[in-house]
Amino acid sequence: SLGQWREALEAYAGYLELEQAATPYVRWSMAKAYEALGEDTEAAKQLEAIDLAELPPAERAEALEELASVRQRLGDYDGTLAAYQRILEFSVLPEYRALILQKTGFALREASRQDEASAALKKVLEEYPTSRAARAALAALDEMGVEKIVDDLTRAEILHRAGEYTAAIEVLERYLDAHGEENAPRVHYNLGLAYESLGQYQRAFQEYDVLI
Repeated sequence: SLGQWREALEAYAGYLELEQAATPYVRWSMAKAYEALGEDTEAAKQLEAIDLAELPPAERAEALEELASVRQRLGDYDGTLAAYQRILEFSVLPEYRALILQKTGFALREASRQDEASAALKKVLEEYPTSRAARAALAALDEMGVEKIVDDLTRAEILHRAGEYTAAIEVLERYLDAHGEENAPRVHYNLGLAYESLGQYQRAFQEYDVLI
């Protein structure tokens, strides 16, 4: 209940005065309590008061993601983007960097900064085409009506990794219709993988046979 969250905040405030070493985690808990109460402005204040240098990288990134989400709910897109940028300054995992870039693009789109959003989402596809974030970025760019995002071979591979095998086949067949046997090994190999994933093994073998 709301009353319980208020009581929790009072307890956390008292704890801040007693145990300095726990300060980052206490403030983080206070932020979560304020979020539960729908008081995002106060939540943001607590998150921004955390000394991130005291947190290990994974928790630092999590706290910044939470700050970005709070700022986005408040309509403070500059604050949102700044939090994401701080994550990109120290994160090294490609999959995670792709996700943060995708979230950056989504925040820019929500802020009606379409050109910047398009650039951020395209960067996901260019730098991290094998990431899970690539599919969301591609879908967003399609919705925005951006043209010439990626070639059909890359699009098919993104769709395949997202488990959209039938859609991948349609794109590959479209590529064959337009380009003939150009890039034939890559096209037929990907077709084979897609049919195999659908359990259509005979069709898959037919595509693989073209490569022999």
